Amino acid sequence: MKLATRLKQRRNTLKMTQEEVAEKIHVSRQTISNWENGRNLPDINSLILISEIYAISLDELMKGDPKMVKQLDKKIKKGKFFYFLVVVIAVLILLNILHLISVG
Repeated sequence: MKLATRLKQRRNTLKMTQEEVAEKIHVSRQTISNWENGRNLPDINSLILISEIYAISLDELMKGDPKMVKQLDKKIKKGKFFYFLVVVIAVLILLNILHLISVG
């Protein structure tokens, strides 16, 4: 399934509007529309925020979308993969810490 379809389906499942999602990740409603219609792809930081808002893993979001994989492949070749990996690990650590604080 393409990322665009997955984004729209998940937003609708959560009964959120494009405007609500846009507000939470600090982009325009039109940007959300463009992502959901496959005109553009979200950047990595936006994907991380979307995965948190939609409570879905990055793996689930991106899996099966050759366009997204190709975009990430280009970034890897440009040496940005390391930065992406560090950001993802940092977010996961932060989420675990927040979870521990809220449970404890």
